[in-house]
Amino acid sequence: EARAKAAGAGEADKKAAASAYFERADFFRDQGDPKLYRFALRDYRVGLRYDPAAKEPRAKMDEIVRIYQSMGRPVPDLGNE
Repeated sequence: EARAKAAGAGEADKKAAASAYFERADFFRDQGDPKLYRFALRDYRVGLRYDPAAKEPRAKMDEIVRIYQSMGRPVPDLGNE
């Protein structure tokens, strides 16, 4: 992530940072534990800052948001800072 944030960061640096966030988000999401969904949501949001065109991670993030909404719970704001 430090390389992706550095001045003059290239597209490859940003994609690498996004990929790392998406991989960790998938790990949290795939555990099947709703307590971990907020961490997955945070990582999808941060990863999408580096790769906003990533369709699959965006769909997974939207799915988590829908799960929270279907349970009548507030959607965590993690990753929106």
